[in-house]
Amino acid sequence: MTYWTIPAIALAGAMAISVSGCGDIAYKTGASADQLRQDKEACKMSGDESRCLKDKGWAMSSLEPGASPPQTSSASAPVAARSAPPQTDPLRMVAISGWAKFGAGSPDQAIAECVATLGPAHRPDGATHRVSAALLACMRAKNWLAL
Repeated sequence: MTYWTIPAIALAGAMAISVSGCGDIAYKTGASADQLRQDKEACKMSGDESRCLKDKGWAMSSLEPGASPPQTSSASAPVAARSAPPQTDPLRMVAISGWAKFGAGSPDQAIAECVATLGPAHRPDGATHRVSAALLACMRAKNWLAL
């Protein structure tokens, strides 16, 4: 699985800050600074630029003290499912490309804690990059974002 390290996240954040010119970070897997500029221009007319960018798949986070963790829209996300709905089968497998959390390194400890809580059936399959819906929900509760 792909793990986003602090330097990679910091670089993405620095690029987004330099483009946005405000106290927000914007990140989208595979997107360039030019795409962020284009999406911001397109969203200016929407009335709610932040919501529009989230709908286009950008993870947004404020640099202001006490700001909440980044949020993305599951509707436009490239991952099969960003969150597990409450009625879903907890063993349903979901494809992801990796994990990211601002200010964190490897997700291994969080994964181990979730597997210890949920049971060995929820251990991620590293060969196919698939995790159970319950593991995805557990990692989200620990502020990890599935990519």
